[in-house]
Amino acid sequence: MAEQVVELPPLRGAEIVIGVDRGGLEVAAACARALRLPCHRCSTRHLGLPWRPPLPFGAVTDDGYHFVDAEVAADHALAPSEIAALVRSAREAAGFSPPRRPSLAGRSVLIVGDALSTGYRALAVAASVKAAGPADVTIVAPCCAADAVARVAAEGIRLVSLHVADGPRFDADSFYDRRSAAAAA
Repeated sequence: MAEQVVELPPLRGAEIVIGVDRGGLEVAAACARALRLPCHRCSTRHLGLPWRPPLPFGAVTDDGYHFVDAEVAADHALAPSEIAALVRSAREAAGFSPPRRPSLAGRSVLIVGDALSTGYRALAVAASVKAAGPADVTIVAPCCAADAVARVAAEGIRLVSLHVADGPRFDADSFYDRRSAAAAA
């Protein structure tokens, strides 16, 4: 799959790959190998609603940058002070190690995840990367939910994906299962 992704024109000229932790590190490593680029990781943690933690409204990175879905936060009347407390709490609970990433200033950066269901973690990584002054930022994921694509576009970040699910439900496992079955056939 990495071979298909790296042939896409927006990836040519990239200088560094940042993998979004959890499933994205494998995909990031494969893309980095195919493009012959260095690969680094960014650890993230979802920010869950206080009364229903499994329901995310954003994400935080290992270096403290975060992305919050303003619409979800407003719908649930989350005050900025509550969001700041949730960011601090998520970082403490995650026990993040200090990140060790090279300078990104003036460089073309690929942020790679395995799938974007909400896009929150990739967008939190993008906030961290953008703060470092890169020349260009592109998010790469083999499959994405349509609302995650819209969320990334609203932030003005280029997104490269092989598949965008157009239905109301997004299931990355089904995407990968179909790809595995097709490869075995």
